[in-house]
Amino acid sequence: MVKLISGARKVLDQRMVFYGRLYEVILLLCVVVLIAWQSLGSIGILPAQFFSSPLLIVTTFIDLVQSGEMTMYLQISLTRALLGFALCGFFPLYLQTFLGLRNVDKKLYNVARILEIGRLEQITKLMIQSVLQNILLGIRLALSAAWMCLVVAELLGADRGGLHDPGCPFIHANGRRIHRHHHFCSRW
Repeated sequence: MVKLISGARKVLDQRMVFYGRLYEVILLLCVVVLIAWQSLGSIGILPAQFFSSPLLIVTTFIDLVQSGEMTMYLQISLTRALLGFALCGFFPLYLQTFLGLRNVDKKLYNVARILEIGRLEQITKLMIQSVLQNILLGIRLALSAAWMCLVVAELLGADRGGLHDPGCPFIHANGRRIHRHHHFCSRW
């Protein structure tokens, strides 16, 4: 038994070392790509119209945060996201909860009645625990539906900026249209 545990620990240690090195390689690769991108953009090999340098993107992002523009655009987009979750996410959550309640075994209700368990205790100990899997599935479906509604709403409002609030997609489309790619990249 001790050999088995020490063997499993050894395998686990080897995996941790492997994944630690893998993360280091991935991080190093990202740093190399960023340095190459910045260098090639600085000497003019990468055209600035198509590839803004990472330093320009970061400085533009910092300027937008300091001026408060980024907060405003994100606030508009997050409001749309919450509204989309409220509108598009309600029905999948409701339907899954209803199906979960309907599929609770009737024998469990009979046992609860025989044991004279109160209504509140039936709700907390029987219904919620039986329906929890369906509720979580409903939340997952609601989030995916809300995400799709958000993407559609943001893309529809991207060209004209919505009614009174441009949001992130309008700024994205406008930056692309006037060839300010550092604005485009820093906003996403």
